[in-house]
Amino acid sequence: MMTAFIRQYRPSALDDVEEIENYSPGGFHPIHIGDEIEGRYKVVHKLGYGGFSTVWLAKDKLADRYVALKIIVANIKQDCKELGVLQKLAKEPTSHPGQDRIVSLLDNFTIEGPNGRHICLVLQVAGPSITSLNYSSGAVAGSRRLKAQLALKIAKQTVQALDFVHSQGFCHGDFTTSNILFKLNDSINTWSEEEIYKHLNQPKKDEIITISGSTPGESAPKYIVQPCSLLNSQFLSEEILLVDFGCAFPSNSPPSNPDNIGFTMSYAAPEVIFDSKMSIYSDIWALGCVLFEIRSGGQLFGDWIGTKDDVLRQMVQTFGKLPEPWWTVWENHSLFFDDNGEPKKIWDDGIVRANKFELDEMIVEIGAEDEEEDNPERNCAMILEPNGVRVSEKEALQMKDLLEKILKWKPEERISIKEIIDHYWLL
Repeated sequence: MMTAFIRQYRPSALDDVEEIENYSPGGFHPIHIGDEIEGRYKVVHKLGYGGFSTVWLAKDKLADRYVALKIIVANIKQDCKELGVLQKLAKEPTSHPGQDRIVSLLDNFTIEGPNGRHICLVLQVAGPSITSLNYSSGAVAGSRRLKAQLALKIAKQTVQALDFVHSQGFCHGDFTTSNILFKLNDSINTWSEEEIYKHLNQPKKDEIITISGSTPGESAPKYIVQPCSLLNSQFLSEEILLVDFGCAFPSNSPPSNPDNIGFTMSYAAPEVIFDSKMSIYSDIWALGCVLFEIRSGGQLFGDWIGTKDDVLRQMVQTFGKLPEPWWTVWENHSLFFDDNGEPKKIWDDGIVRANKFELDEMIVEIGAEDEEEDNPERNCAMILEPNGVRVSEKEALQMKDLLEKILKWKPEERISIKEIIDHYWLL
């Protein structure tokens, strides 16, 4: 018999914050603005969070620079996978252009807290992700996308970053636009704390209150903090960093069950979805999805519903019927398609089940649905495509050629990453 989950704390009134209930033994470490970690790192703001960590903007008093302090949940007791991968990727300098696209590990240590022992990674501080830019407040119908020239520059760097990871014997395992961040320009390290708050605003805090009315215990902080926004082109360089290697693995030793390490459905290759097989080939499939998103401002296979069926439906709409045995294994294919993989026209209630929406059509439609935004004075206007700008016929053909070579159903038929780097769309 399952035990019912009982909430201990009132939900926060702030948007985009971690689950407060995870401040418990084995979970997040409580942090407050102004805390000093290891007598060296002073917490000045919050950068973000994930399912297994919180990330803080801190001033390294010894090196006189700002860093990203990533504090991992306490229940990860084994050697931290991300730490090991980052150490190996940085072990020896190389001439590979992708090495500079990997986030730098600056320090690591463990701390003891009320919820257990936490591994802490001190990382190069970076700006917003491609995802946060594309889907930031005020975006309408994909209208927040990079200018064409910058998008292609970022796309090339993204391929170089993944190529470097593969060249060192690793797969990333969670290659998404959420893990591709803009580098910050050097100006941030000249800012005082007062200037940090001038540019990024004071941290928004919300007191943590128990449902019972009792005083929160030591497991939780006194307040929860909303991440700051770095979505301003004056802070950003035209370079990217690949981050979050928590799902990475040696290429010659893939995980037997990807469900145990997590993957993002919208970027998952069909062999990951059906056969739980992760490899350099599944990274390359994810790269194809990422390249489309960098150029278009929207996902190739959207996760609005986030279910396997919804993502598979979109794949078949774009590339046609899945090969066997996947087609038969996908039990719900008949809800959307006939036996030939053709979309069924309507539900019983008259709603369209599926439509053909092939890749060339998707590329040509980039920019077609742009609408005016409520606030035309966008913080990132200098790097964003003006509304309504379309992809040229020449570029559309080049982009289609590359993506069709990447997004092959069978892993072994996908183009190699070296061939992607040399493709004329990215030259």
